Amino acid sequence: MLVQPSSQTISLAPLTLPARVGGPHPSNGEPTVASRWAEVVRARPDAVALSCCRDRRTFAETDRTARAIAAMLTRPDELAEGSALRRAIGAAGPVTAPVAVLAEQGTSALTVALGVLLSGHPVVLLDPMLPADRWSDIVHRAGARLVLAEPDRRAGLGTADGTVAVADLDELLGAARHAETLGLGAELLDDVQLPPGDRFLVFTSGSSGTPKGVRYGDRILLNEAVGGRIALGLCPDDTVALVLPAAFAAGLAVWWMALLNGAGLVIGDPRLVGAPEVAHLLGARGISTLHVTPSLLRSLLSVLPESAGLPGVRLVTTCGEAVHGRDVEALRLHLDADADYISWSGSSETGHLAFHRIGPADPIPSGIVPVGTPAPNKTVRLLDAEGRPVPDGATGVVHLDSGYLAEGYCEEPESSPFGAWADGVRRYRMGDLARFDEHGVLHLLGRGDAAVKIRGYLVEPAEVEAVIAGLPEIGEAVVRAETGDAGRTRLVAWVSPAARTRTLSATALRRRLREKLPEWMVPQTVVLLPELPRNERGKVDRKGLTVPAHRADGTSPRGSWETVIADIWCEILDVEAVHREDDFMELGGDSLHVEEMLTRVGERLSCTLVASDLAGAPTLADFAARVGQLGERVPSGSTVTLRGTGTRPPLFCFAGAGASAITFLPLATELGADQPVHCFQPHGLETRGMPDWTVRRAARRHLAALLRIQPEGPYHLVGHSLGGLIALETAHLLAARGQQVASLVLLDTYLPETIARRYRELGSLPAPDPGTTAESTKRALWRARRLVLMAGIVRLPPEDHHLAMTEQGLRVARVHRPRPWRGPVLVVRSTQNTDEPSWWGGILAGDTEFRTIRTDHVSLVRAPHVATLAEWITTAMDGAGVPAR
Repeated sequence: MLVQPSSQTISLAPLTLPARVGGPHPSNGEPTVASRWAEVVRARPDAVALSCCRDRRTFAETDRTARAIAAMLTRPDELAEGSALRRAIGAAGPVTAPVAVLAEQGTSALTVALGVLLSGHPVVLLDPMLPADRWSDIVHRAGARLVLAEPDRRAGLGTADGTVAVADLDELLGAARHAETLGLGAELLDDVQLPPGDRFLVFTSGSSGTPKGVRYGDRILLNEAVGGRIALGLCPDDTVALVLPAAFAAGLAVWWMALLNGAGLVIGDPRLVGAPEVAHLLGARGISTLHVTPSLLRSLLSVLPESAGLPGVRLVTTCGEAVHGRDVEALRLHLDADADYISWSGSSETGHLAFHRIGPADPIPSGIVPVGTPAPNKTVRLLDAEGRPVPDGATGVVHLDSGYLAEGYCEEPESSPFGAWADGVRRYRMGDLARFDEHGVLHLLGRGDAAVKIRGYLVEPAEVEAVIAGLPEIGEAVVRAETGDAGRTRLVAWVSPAARTRTLSATALRRRLREKLPEWMVPQTVVLLPELPRNERGKVDRKGLTVPAHRADGTSPRGSWETVIADIWCEILDVEAVHREDDFMELGGDSLHVEEMLTRVGERLSCTLVASDLAGAPTLADFAARVGQLGERVPSGSTVTLRGTGTRPPLFCFAGAGASAITFLPLATELGADQPVHCFQPHGLETRGMPDWTVRRAARRHLAALLRIQPEGPYHLVGHSLGGLIALETAHLLAARGQQVASLVLLDTYLPETIARRYRELGSLPAPDPGTTAESTKRALWRARRLVLMAGIVRLPPEDHHLAMTEQGLRVARVHRPRPWRGPVLVVRSTQNTDEPSWWGGILAGDTEFRTIRTDHVSLVRAPHVATLAEWITTAMDGAGVPAR
């Protein structure tokens, strides 16, 4: 009998494999996944093998259910005659025909998949997050005749042609439990021998073309387990978190690395429950090893309090994408003092490639973490274009020699990267460029077929990508070459910012890169995104990146006005040329660039410009025409209209301490041409005048202008930083007049210091508004105190004037006492904001929603985050419920 649960303890011998095998076909004496599983179950029958939020199963329980499923698949005639389950299973076909499993990632899905494997049928585990059309495509490509699906997913399978039968997975599990009581399947695997063949069909993402089905035999899965034991130290004492999709190679590796080494699995799917629930799972289930993608690691770290650790977690690994040293530094803050980090790499075709361990006392690399040392029973060879080994330290194409690779593809391409067998190993050409350093550590350098010619120079996009990712302000980056209609090739970079840091504009990023790269390696186009798109397995979806239009075919500036302004734009935005159709903001400008540009154009052409001039004429041609129509003009004062036309209700925006209306120009642009936007900035910022020394005084001043623009409600208000407190007070003044405030949005507004202090530990005062001043030295503080007395009254140099107005606003915020507001409020916070949402409870007494954007205080209102803000604000305006009075 395969399993006879007993109180007697049986030692589980470590799994070992020879470095070379006898040839392409396994011999009778070779271990299999089924035989190793039997050893584990005999040794650990009562230990927990699988658990999730709703269920947990021991090795013996899992084995009994799986063997019963295997018996039903191989002998469906023993099921009730005429039952739907018997008819469906009868269509499974010969043992070589794959059987697909479609279920939410959990104990049931893995148990049923194990049952299919023990029956001899190859397993096709369908990822539940894929679209239904993709399920059907995979089933067709795999040649599966039977799908075991959860009831609520059966309808998504396209089986109208009758070639594929669909069985109810829940019904199958119920029948298996009944079969256990009858002993059905107990004798099926007495000898634990299955015929040689495929065990799993793993489908690639298709990022480089059509998805390919990769055939997994026993050898690759067993060697994954060996790698887990040797490189990761997995053993029966471990509890392993499976939060990677089990339908794909990395998740499949974690699954079998754990079980075949006698460790238990705790199963979850962060795509369904989110990072906070995964973080809770880690603490609640006693996880000892955690295996994630770099992006999931960043998501987890973003929801863990800085002081919170990951107690009991001895090992964290990442795989799937390059990981940066700063990610490891951030992780270390949450780990026990003796915990390790390991980066591991590989592919669907090869399994493990290499491992790189960083122990608690090891230095952390400043850039991309190396791939590391080759995995057990794998030999990495770096060859040149002619197939010759490259010299030590040189770059070559990665070729992997091993007897433990995948068997091949379901549909072999004409030119397969799999080579012939020789001397007990088979070679696989990975196509990646790499080099070994002086310590024998492998470094991947990108795809060997990705190099392009830019201005006559050969450029590796991956090299540029690594430099961008190495900047502390950058979270992730993708760089690739794009060829326009005219045949010109350019580099395009898609970039997402790091959390809790100032977001670089496209212009600032290009300038930083010029400090590190030659001109031809600096991307001509930079696309800022809040987050890079992900595919179903958590990797960056490179095919999902939208390619911006090529600018090479624009019209050159006409006349002296356009030429002069174009030169100024080129200097400020750090671009080679500006065309008449180009939009200043789309070229990479932000609010600081706008302010500098308006000043320089005004000085050069002897005119006075305000933010609304650019907002109403964003392209070079339109802006030059607007400038040409201006003469000497009095500055705008406290009210600036960024867009005065549109059919939507007006949006009123309140700027923060020392901030101008230009702060909201990116938002106005993102909201679109149909959204009127009016802004209020501090009195005395552009015109000489006494600043408002209380929030209420500022609100009353802005209220008068607001009523002139829109005499009757309902009103929509947005405030950033101190502007949020002013917007809140303005809402009170409007309500006192009997007017309706339909929506109120506070953008990273900090509680006044007098209130926040009560919630903080004694002696730990709240940080000053991070977006308004970085002056922290005693000398700078006294300078600010001296200048604040002249704020708005004395014309100071620009830098001193900005500092004076900022300090004046901070003082106003510190002593303000907000009144309770009972209307609906949306509060958007940056990750830099340390005020807890609960602290607002006595002030925001109505329906309040808190949301967070992973950036700093100032970057919240800039690209790329402003696109998210615009969406949320529009939703708040459109979906406003009963307005507050």
